[in-house]
Amino acid sequence: MSRLDFTSLRVLLVDDSDFMRSLISGILRALKVETVVHARSGDEAIKILKRDARAAARGEPTIDIVLCDLVMEPGDGLKVLRWVRRHRKSPNRFMPFLMISGAVDFKTLNLCRDEGVSEFIAKPFSADTVARRLATAIDNPRPFISAPTYFGPDRRRREEEFVGDDQRVMGEDDVTIVENLADANLANAKESGVWVFKLPNLLKRKLTARFSTGTQLVDPVLLEAATAHVERMAVDYADWVEGLVSELEKCFKEAGSDPSVALARLERMNRIGHELRGGGSTFDYPLISLFGKSLFEHTENYADLEVIEPERLDLIKAHIDAIRTVMKQKIKGGGGQIGKEIRSILDRAVERFKERQKGAGKPKKAAAAPRKIKKPPPADVDPDSAAPGKDAPPSEVPTGATDDPDAPPDNMPTG
Repeated sequence: MSRLDFTSLRVLLVDDSDFMRSLISGILRALKVETVVHARSGDEAIKILKRDARAAARGEPTIDIVLCDLVMEPGDGLKVLRWVRRHRKSPNRFMPFLMISGAVDFKTLNLCRDEGVSEFIAKPFSADTVARRLATAIDNPRPFISAPTYFGPDRRRREEEFVGDDQRVMGEDDVTIVENLADANLANAKESGVWVFKLPNLLKRKLTARFSTGTQLVDPVLLEAATAHVERMAVDYADWVEGLVSELEKCFKEAGSDPSVALARLERMNRIGHELRGGGSTFDYPLISLFGKSLFEHTENYADLEVIEPERLDLIKAHIDAIRTVMKQKIKGGGGQIGKEIRSILDRAVERFKERQKGAGKPKKAAAAPRKIKKPPPADVDPDSAAPGKDAPPSEVPTGATDDPDAPPDNMPTG
């Protein structure tokens, strides 16, 4: 097979953590990606993509692929994904979009899938994982589906023989298949309003090395270089964790001494727990990932609390002590007997917290009116109208494009 040459690939990397951006961009550089555009938030990424759409209208090179963290502020990964897939000013609504997150639960994965993600990179990750997900998104993209409630890659990753009665209401004869955007026309549309885009893989054609072949899509020599980059960042990782633990300790003290800021500090400690759970195993610190995940889970209901209970503060302190001990003593892997003892201490702290919670009843909730689920505000509309990017479909083809990408899917136009 022909190997992929990433030299001309243009990547937008979105992450609010300086350390994670440095880690991922280093992997991309080792794979010979020459153009990596950085964004520190989802909102900044959208501004870059708006600028990219104007560049596309002028025939200039544009972003080929997005690697985006899920949990960020201001503007999270889902906001960016919705904008890319739905907004009329997106430079390319068919653009491969890789979501990165330490949250890999079924609900999160389904949410990203239903918003049109191409691939998902779970933290902690290796250089090999990043390379393989990147190669998959480029080498074997799924057809795009445009339906009244969805626009994005086909959510079925593989065709499997189905046993039982087929209850699908539509077959291939009921959908409009588009193999070339220039030929797309509403006059040829089927009544179902469902379109399937099986477009030429121009990105793969651009990146396929002419004189390089092998049994792997990515050159093993480049993979070794990317892995070496991750190993070199071990010292930076320790410094990054030290900074987060120091911030945890500061938030912990302020939460315990000043009720007026307690819940805001609890929210920040929850975010720190999420960050810690995502990187530990990459640098052979699985205990940091384990303790970070536990901290995240025991602080994630901050929005439902009126005050922080003393037993919750005690549990947070136990997490801080466990994380600091692991890093101070450089306990890698499972940690042997000392690792087992640290886990046992934290497990006992969790059990004490659960027992106290059970005895005290449910946590207090804020004495405010019931919270209503609000529709997210629409993305900023650029007053300078830009023509769709070169890879965007004609405006008459129903691809779910809208000026309000945060609108619920069932409000998406279908024609």
